[in-house]
Amino acid sequence: AVLVVAAVALFLVFGRRRDAVGLLAVLAGVGPVELVFKPLLAVPRPATADLTQLTTVGTPGFPSGHTLRAVGLFGFLAAAALAGGSAWWRWPLAAMLVAAAVAVG
Repeated sequence: AVLVVAAVALFLVFGRRRDAVGLLAVLAGVGPVELVFKPLLAVPRPATADLTQLTTVGTPGFPSGHTLRAVGLFGFLAAAALAGGSAWWRWPLAAMLVAAAVAVG
């Protein structure tokens, strides 16, 4: 949540209101996507032999909510970085943001 607030604040400070709204819209859309696709795909969570697990989760494991949110956040930020102009640092920044999305997944 801190990263989202910081990104929205930076977009607003730099006059990129559409990007701020777009980021919030993407993240708001991730929840419904998860609600639709989890039961539709119904991929079970991996079995665990770990006896320290205290609870069981009754929902399917794919698509993962945290992965959807990470891809939404970092993917949008990568696209926004590339759309902002032609400065040399935009491509490396976008590559790092995409790598962050992949690392979470």
